[in-house]
Amino acid sequence: MDDVLARVAGLRRAGRFGEARALVAEALAAAPRNADLWHAEGVLCRAEGRPGAAARAFEKALELAPGRLETRVALGNARRLMGDSAAAEALYRAVLADRPGHPTASLNLGTLLADEDRLEEAEGHLAAALAALDSHPEGLPAWGLEGAEARAHVATGLGTVRLRQGRPAAALPLLEEAHRLTPDDATTAFNLAWALFAAGRWTEGWGPYGARTRLPGLAPPQGLVGRRWDGTPGGQGETLLLYGEQGLGDTLQFARLVGLARARWPGRLELAVHRPLRRLLRRAVPADTVLPLDAIGPHHAQASLLDLPVLLGLPEPAAMAAAAPAPYLKAPGPPPDWLPADGCRVGLVWRGGADNRMDRIRSCPPEALLPLLDLPGVSWVSLQLPRGADSPPPLAALPGLEGRVDDLAETARVIAGLDLLIGVDTAVTHLAGALGVPTWLLLAHAPDFRWGTQGTRSLWYPAARLFRQPRRGAWAPLVRAVRRGLASCLETC
Repeated sequence: MDDVLARVAGLRRAGRFGEARALVAEALAAAPRNADLWHAEGVLCRAEGRPGAAARAFEKALELAPGRLETRVALGNARRLMGDSAAAEALYRAVLADRPGHPTASLNLGTLLADEDRLEEAEGHLAAALAALDSHPEGLPAWGLEGAEARAHVATGLGTVRLRQGRPAAALPLLEEAHRLTPDDATTAFNLAWALFAAGRWTEGWGPYGARTRLPGLAPPQGLVGRRWDGTPGGQGETLLLYGEQGLGDTLQFARLVGLARARWPGRLELAVHRPLRRLLRRAVPADTVLPLDAIGPHHAQASLLDLPVLLGLPEPAAMAAAAPAPYLKAPGPPPDWLPADGCRVGLVWRGGADNRMDRIRSCPPEALLPLLDLPGVSWVSLQLPRGADSPPPLAALPGLEGRVDDLAETARVIAGLDLLIGVDTAVTHLAGALGVPTWLLLAHAPDFRWGTQGTRSLWYPAARLFRQPRRGAWAPLVRAVRRGLASCLETC
């Protein structure tokens, strides 16, 4: 039977699912009460993307061998894939009650809790999983990980949880260890870079940050054919392509460096960006042309805007801000005449793009902002686009961008006509900072690395003031602080 199980496992790992399934079926016909075979059937079904069938196979295995911990953990995994996190959690906890410190159950429970933002509980179980590996040299066979890879995987998970708690200093030793054990792992390198940046160690962070291009969703744009630019002048007649990546805010933040790259490159310089940014940046940066990212043409050398800090010898934010200070963008025309004529004109944006992996923590529930709206002397303007069906009536009634703007150039005209912008970490607040408009940034307790973990001022945008959650998810005290600040400055608005 061991030979059959080994052959099934080998076929499964090779992706030869049909042959593996036939072999399991034949073996089960001869030995229908063999728990090992039913477990193998469950593992095969899960690999094929059939969690329901996997759960039924694992349940059959447990009928035959109720005390089998490996199968109980596997059933928990199948239940989680089926969307039943509560059942999965109960199964993991039952295993840990019978075998405290079980490495796979601890890891799986910690991962589940982290995905549900129950970070303090998750930290304890992931720490237990890491400690358990010292006495389990086999590693994490259910994850297909052994030795250094197993330890690196758990250390990355635990370090990432601490990073999400706003504790980069506590995360760094774990992420550094994981990166040392698995230097080619892109996720580990990216998380290490994030922690280094958040801790203020920018010069060290840029190296591992380069691994981002190997992560899903962060690959460079199509059409890159030239050599990677190394920061040195090219030949006369050569074209350098600079391109934006990730979100609109990332491009807006690092567009300040295009002029410095222009000074180093004697030939033609082209900039490729998201389409909503083209008209704004055509007027603002010294590029020979500004292209959409999906229409990149021939070029001799290329670099991401987010690689320019290193290529230009400006790895620290203070050096970047000094060499290319804000404001560095200009609105393409006067403010629109639909803006309120009276009072202190304050813009409001409470939600970022839903496709951003941090959106659930960076976006503010719209109802949390309602205490701001009754301040006398303020003419509020919504810069939230779209506002969403969940917008409370007072926010839904504000004058806004709907039907009035079709790109960031028009949005810049609106922002330039404001006395203040209040908003979460999104492209609109980056745009306001780049325009030099006073901006109050509403930050999650563990925000994007570029804002650090403390302080009220930003080196990137001198006109910005940072308001931070005192604890994870605590928008109410942050909004109270904003209200107090706004009330005190209305006299000078």
